[in-house]
Amino acid sequence: MKTTINIFSAFLAVILFVSIWSPDLSAQRKKNQQEINHDSIVIANYGKPVYGTEQAKKIQEIAKVLNKAAGLSGSGVIKFKLIQNEEINAFAYINDSIYVHTGLFKSVGNSIDQLAFVLAHELAHVLMKHPAKGDEFLNKNPNATEEQWLKLSRDMEFEADKYAVLYTMRAGYSPLGGIEWFNYMTNQGFEYTPHTASYVTHPNFTSRVVEVFKHIATYYEYARNFEFGMIYLNSGDYKNAISAFNKFVSAYPNFKEGHNNLAVAVLSQKLNQKNIKLEVLLPTTLSKVDFFTNIFTVNTKRGEYNLKNSELTEAEKALSKALELDPNYLQAYINLAVLNTLTKNVKAAGEAIAKAEKVSAKSYDVMLAKGFLQLEQNNYKQAADIFKTANTSDPNRPEALFNMALAYTYGSMKNEAINTWKNFINKFKDSYYASEAKAKLDVLEGKKAPQVDSKKDPAPSDNRPNTRPRNKAKSSLAPGALSFAGVTIGMKQDDVLKKLRLPSDKDKDEYGDIWSYESPSLIIYFDKNNEVVGITSFDPTVQLSVKGSTISVNSSLDEVMALLGEADFNDDYGSEVQKVWEEYGIILYAIDGIVAGLMIY
Repeated sequence: MKTTINIFSAFLAVILFVSIWSPDLSAQRKKNQQEINHDSIVIANYGKPVYGTEQAKKIQEIAKVLNKAAGLSGSGVIKFKLIQNEEINAFAYINDSIYVHTGLFKSVGNSIDQLAFVLAHELAHVLMKHPAKGDEFLNKNPNATEEQWLKLSRDMEFEADKYAVLYTMRAGYSPLGGIEWFNYMTNQGFEYTPHTASYVTHPNFTSRVVEVFKHIATYYEYARNFEFGMIYLNSGDYKNAISAFNKFVSAYPNFKEGHNNLAVAVLSQKLNQKNIKLEVLLPTTLSKVDFFTNIFTVNTKRGEYNLKNSELTEAEKALSKALELDPNYLQAYINLAVLNTLTKNVKAAGEAIAKAEKVSAKSYDVMLAKGFLQLEQNNYKQAADIFKTANTSDPNRPEALFNMALAYTYGSMKNEAINTWKNFINKFKDSYYASEAKAKLDVLEGKKAPQVDSKKDPAPSDNRPNTRPRNKAKSSLAPGALSFAGVTIGMKQDDVLKKLRLPSDKDKDEYGDIWSYESPSLIIYFDKNNEVVGITSFDPTVQLSVKGSTISVNSSLDEVMALLGEADFNDDYGSEVQKVWEEYGIILYAIDGIVAGLMIY
């Protein structure tokens, strides 16, 4: 006979190992959250906080890395707190903090990987909003049975394990730590027997071990698509970027950065297809990659584009999902503001900026988006003032100062424009944008006539990388000196087939065919004469021979730099960099000092 659930007694009936929440939680949720000091409740029920010990320091070190791996920063990071309690436990509480018992260290020994997995599991509970989902279930189902409630609880435990694998692997920890910890708990006699498995809040450890192994396999099959997606975006291969991010979110639908980056890829593809480029430098909107500052740098008159919201439905849906997962996700609001500004939906853009300002009123990137909206409405003075405020907040970034000069230029405020361009050139003379600034200044000072727009060669389409023409005057390499898996630049399609046989996927754009191979992992680009013009490798087994040495994916960036010397072009995104060596016709993409992708052209 089914019985109506009593949540309080249900929690008291089990031992809480790595729990979703604590026994007193249901009662406390009935109070006004503003009046509750959650730390005091935890201290009263579970133990006093511990600071300054080696255990406390270790918790904070791991917490910092896991927060970053989960895409959290600034005020959005989840707090981890150590409390004095010898029970083996850790739990996510209603205040979105995670409390770790000192007793947990008895079960993990000296294993950082085991401790990281347990903490990542708790982080997943918070980010998946499991406590709130539990409340929502009870509110919607007041007559829910105990069996229904317990099944929901076990399902959420499995989901937390899945995302714990993702967070730990992205953070550089071994997810096998979770399996080791489950095995330890089983050996200590904490395993649930099969006949009790349906009457407890947590799955038994044996079933969790099986699922974690599956999640590790899922990671290798799907999770790397996040990194692949960013590589494709940086090379201008938007079609493959969209495909990669879609694959990622199909496996990890609750990872907000995947949805955000999918939206950026869709928006970038549409802009590229319509050949829409802007002078204004827009904010960092791609998670982990300063991407838009490289897209919008080519001279096109403001407003001379026709972009509709209906063309960006997929991007809007992706951003909505990201904001559903995190209503305080600043990047998603900025992207939404940019998207609506580009589609001339001024009201929606303003609403997105207002919400972004509630999250972080002094954000440099929010001010850039806000200034862009004013600029597109021809409110030049207002735009300039906003960019000026942004520049004051972070004078080491070039975007605000560049945009301020543009606003003065567009608004025919000649003296202000000249002074601001001079200031920009003086301060950022070695930047990518210095030549653009110098050209603008020369026109204003009468040294150069304004450039008349002329039709140039069409921009690369949505699925072909943007590559700079190789500087043959500098090149010290003979044609065909570089190759991937025996394929060289200039090779005919028939010869490629002899080397690699049929590709796993074929595509085409206005410039020629595009062939993709899974083994080795290569993308080969052809021109209209069916000759190879570019090869991209993501395969560590494929070696590139240069100057008597070899480099490949997973090579050290320092080793490549020592071999090739200083790059001709550098795009630095913090932990990620893209470098171009024109002399050799090589483009490299590296993450945390390790080569993640190579291209020859």
